[in-house]
Amino acid sequence: MSNSDKEHFLAYRDQTRIKHQILSEYLPPFFNILKKGYSKLVYIDGFAGAGKYTNQETQEEFDGSPLQALNVIAASHELSNAVTSVLVEPRSDHFADLEAAVDQFCSTNPKIKRPILLKSTFQDTVESIKSYLEENNYNLAPTFLFVDPCGVGGVHFESISDILKRPACEAFIFFNIMGVQRIAGLDPEKMGQTLPELFGSDDRVAPLLKELTGCSSSKEKEAIVVDYYCKLLREECASTYVLPFRVESEYKRSTSHYFIHATKHPIGFKIMKDIMWKAGKLDGTDEGRLELLQSSASDISALMRLDLEQADEAILNHLSTNGVTEVSVFRKAWPVRPDDRFTDACYRRRLLKLEADGKIIVLDKDRKTPKPAGSRPKRLGTPTLSESLYVRLV
Repeated sequence: MSNSDKEHFLAYRDQTRIKHQILSEYLPPFFNILKKGYSKLVYIDGFAGAGKYTNQETQEEFDGSPLQALNVIAASHELSNAVTSVLVEPRSDHFADLEAAVDQFCSTNPKIKRPILLKSTFQDTVESIKSYLEENNYNLAPTFLFVDPCGVGGVHFESISDILKRPACEAFIFFNIMGVQRIAGLDPEKMGQTLPELFGSDDRVAPLLKELTGCSSSKEKEAIVVDYYCKLLREECASTYVLPFRVESEYKRSTSHYFIHATKHPIGFKIMKDIMWKAGKLDGTDEGRLELLQSSASDISALMRLDLEQADEAILNHLSTNGVTEVSVFRKAWPVRPDDRFTDACYRRRLLKLEADGKIIVLDKDRKTPKPAGSRPKRLGTPTLSESLYVRLV
């Protein structure tokens, strides 16, 4: 880590708060679902840092990712017994702070399993875990892997793959798109091994760089890089469901980084998408999004939602092709399509809007009798839309 990495823990920014919010809201369902079938569970923080953030102006302290996770675990007696936490940090000063923070936490939460603290790199830790499992012919317990480096370096794709490709293992990854694009723009002799490590090999980086040379648009380059990384997670890590959450820079209208979630299971995909969607919701708006707007959050352009118009168009096209359709198709089946970027609740609201706009009609369970909004129960003043009802074009 560089000196600037130390400064990272001297301010608690909104994008950090959102990251921790997503993590702490997802861990309870992840662990609670898996504890029904497994007696042992694992949480690995591959870049644990100092454990806490301190606002230099007010001296107020905020829990970092290790304590966010430990709070989730300690809140449940069952999880306190089931979850083993592995916290990894190579930098001596951060590790000392991490030890102190964990000691303090464990003193007030004595029933939790004491975390395993490793002054090591993420790569070396995963290699040790892999060797231990192979030597003893053990399987890795269901694991949630959090990969949150300060920068681009130190994130070895093979280390992520070694965990993620195993059964019931998931990952939540900080992907520094700004750093990747900066390195990709360097002369080949100056690139070093950062990108081969990040993507897994020189052979994987070569076609990516070749594709990028034909692009003039930074947005197009960004999409190519993120799509390529997500494709590798799907194909090389047996993770069918890969969900990126964009984080806009605080000071300019470009992307700073992404949070990427990878899972094998549609339930995990759906739950994480609901959490991310809510995290991207702007104040005063009705709908969320899979991005955190910062520098452009107050712009009128933030209210112009082409993506929602595209969702409406997709619904209408489906009805035009397939005719009468059960609401569950949109609310249950569509949100778990691997490439889908909308939530159940969003599709419900889009259907209600299309109904209010006179573009679709809601039908009763017999698929024939109209079931207008005024005849359906209301919740918080809004008509409900049961999954067992049907819709068709007007």
